[in-house]
Amino acid sequence: MNIARNRYLAFSYIIRLVGSVCISFFFLYLPSISLLSFFRDEHIISSGGFFETIIIISSLSLFLCPLLLYRNARRTLVFAWERMSILNIYKDWWRWTKLFLLASLGSHFLGELSSVLITFAPKSWNLGVEDAVSKQISTLIQGWHSPFYSLEILSMCLIPAIVEELFFRVVLQRYLCLTTNRLWLALVFTALIFSLVHFALLGFLSRFLLGLVYAYIYYKTKNVLYPISLHFCNNLMALLVSL
Repeated sequence: MNIARNRYLAFSYIIRLVGSVCISFFFLYLPSISLLSFFRDEHIISSGGFFETIIIISSLSLFLCPLLLYRNARRTLVFAWERMSILNIYKDWWRWTKLFLLASLGSHFLGELSSVLITFAPKSWNLGVEDAVSKQISTLIQGWHSPFYSLEILSMCLIPAIVEELFFRVVLQRYLCLTTNRLWLALVFTALIFSLVHFALLGFLSRFLLGLVYAYIYYKTKNVLYPISLHFCNNLMALLVSL
């Protein structure tokens, strides 16, 4: 009886957390990015640093605020914080780095494959606007660079890596393990939700593969610094390619 009740409670927390992120994305994040784009187009505000600061705040509110709203999620974060160790991250680091590099190659291949397949999709699907948010963000900061690209790295690489890994790996993955009682199913669902919540079909397969690797590494290490570090590296590589 207690097991069934715990599974029900865990599932209800999953629905609340994912629902909160979806609501925040559509009613807060998207309108704020669109409004900033309007300000830029109308030359009301032209500072790239201002735009990146708003992007940082939006990223924090998108994933971190839902976690802070629920007491059990806050307890899970505290528990994960107590288990974090910067010293232990050097243990088996090459093993996980090799796995990450292989996943990155696979992710790149899937991304290229998706780009080819997308050309065969009907125009009525409007897949050309899938990455509209990313394009808007790139446009917002275009032509402006902070010293040593510090704000770009903070807003586009570090902050998303931290808040997303705390949300998906530390909290959501734990509740999925409690709900499904099957590790492989929890890891797959964590990666699936991780890819879906980005709301961009074009990179779904590549994000799913990376999300699966992050989920597995966190399960094996019990140290969220591993997936945060690898997630940051992936974001940084994407940023460097786009510069």
